[in-house]
Amino acid sequence: MTHDPVVRVEAGTWCRIVDVDGLGLRRALSFEREVTWTREAGTRVRLVNGAGREVDQAAAFCDARGFLGCLEPALESATGLATDHGVGAGPFAVEILLDVRDVPGIALPPERWDTDSTPRRYRQVPRDWIGHADVGAVAAWMALGDERYDDMSPVRSLGDRKPFIDGAVVWTTRGGAARDMRALREAVDAALEGFPPEFAAEVRERVAGYVDEAVAPVDGSAEGVAATA
Repeated sequence: MTHDPVVRVEAGTWCRIVDVDGLGLRRALSFEREVTWTREAGTRVRLVNGAGREVDQAAAFCDARGFLGCLEPALESATGLATDHGVGAGPFAVEILLDVRDVPGIALPPERWDTDSTPRRYRQVPRDWIGHADVGAVAAWMALGDERYDDMSPVRSLGDRKPFIDGAVVWTTRGGAARDMRALREAVDAALEGFPPEFAAEVRERVAGYVDEAVAPVDGSAEGVAATA
């Protein structure tokens, strides 16, 4: 079950490299399947030293209540950690890192007790599925003639796709509040790229609420998150 928004749906040919004799003889097996890509986000709260090196990862959160909902507990954890330990005045700082990735999955049929508001269920595809763009690389690999050749480096499976927001620092106790909120606003904009304006506006408003609850009581820095066009 997922609250993550759908990015795109792809119907076409995929393939897997399978061991056909148990001894390393491999073949490319092609098949047709519809794949749904959803966008998921996660946050990490960490303590860093004066050189920016991680000293401790305090917490990690996923989207349990809507896209980018992971920012709410991260902001609460980070501001609480900074307040409790007096971080900010000394050489240490608290940071929130954001990861956003598109995840391929197979839509599962609804259960009989589901309602219209029940989030859709997806099963993540096996990591070794190879997509349309890499079918040519598979053919080139198979054409090498050595069917036990181990170098599959030209071929990227679906599991190899890296996050398009990978550990971006979206909030920190260092520097002014305006800079912190600008980094958060830019990351939210990047994460929402391509989605309908109504959905994007709803998410931005939610994120602004998280900031207002967790950060504004400390430094009044909520302004500007929801105002992004």
